[in-house]
Amino acid sequence: MATTLIILMFTSYIIVAYLSLLWGSLDSISAGAMLKEPALYTHLLRFDRKVLPLAIVVPWIYILGVYIIALFIGIFLGIAPKRGAPTPPIYAQLAITIFALPLITFTILFFRSILIVHCAVCKGSGKLNGHNQYLNTHFEEETCFCCEGKRVIWKKSEKGKSHTLLKDNLLLEEDKGKKIEKLQKEYNKLNTKLETKGLNTAVKSNIQTLIDKINDQIAFQQAAKNFYKTAVEKLMILLYNKYLAEYVLGKTKEFNEMEELNIDTFADTEAKKYQIQSDTQIIDRIEVLVQEIALNQQLSIVKELQKELEEATESIKIE
Repeated sequence: MATTLIILMFTSYIIVAYLSLLWGSLDSISAGAMLKEPALYTHLLRFDRKVLPLAIVVPWIYILGVYIIALFIGIFLGIAPKRGAPTPPIYAQLAITIFALPLITFTILFFRSILIVHCAVCKGSGKLNGHNQYLNTHFEEETCFCCEGKRVIWKKSEKGKSHTLLKDNLLLEEDKGKKIEKLQKEYNKLNTKLETKGLNTAVKSNIQTLIDKINDQIAFQQAAKNFYKTAVEKLMILLYNKYLAEYVLGKTKEFNEMEELNIDTFADTEAKKYQIQSDTQIIDRIEVLVQEIALNQQLSIVKELQKELEEATESIKIE
């Protein structure tokens, strides 16, 4: 039992040290929120070295606190060890249980939080404020239509696949934007060198060749960025239409005293709901096209895939 207790104490020390580093390195995150969803905050390799003392001291305080709790419970139950006497097995079992319970709870919370992700629409804030370029709609401190203010999305939920695809395409669009900026800087730098007086003809020719290649790359990266932006826009509209349909459905039921109007609107809303359920095929098609573009580095193919994406998602628009 002594060995088991030592292992539990050592494990507790490591986990509490990790959580201390993590919490101290994050901005505006409460300890409670982090403990509730620990797998959402896994940036240990980017921790702030200033919180290293915290990660050393806090685990000892935790272990001492748990041990004192076990001791007081043992005294209360009359099973605490006497001075100079061997530790009663029942007390050792109590100490093991008290040390194990937080670890079991943490493990459950960790694996639970693996199944969720921060909402990509509101960036985990639960609120929307300002202009949304993909929906061309302005929000004024409104509850996020995607996560419904919960700040997270369950990966296995009805909208989980749509949201995962949306998040992936947002990241890909951002990545292409950064590459374009980097290429543009190289382009400007080479153009400046090209204007240097007295430049050797061969060197000038080589620089011009590089400029042409960079131009080709910029065109390709811009086409890929446009593709991902279109995918994001359509997925965002899908999620927003689903929210609108459910919102109208809820309001229609709320005003059910207006019977005739209610029947017409309810039927219309149910039709929209059925359409949203059938959008799974469109989501699957978007996913396939995103996978195809990742395997192609030719501008003509990317433009063809862009055209195919627009045709496949032509029916998706804000209703």
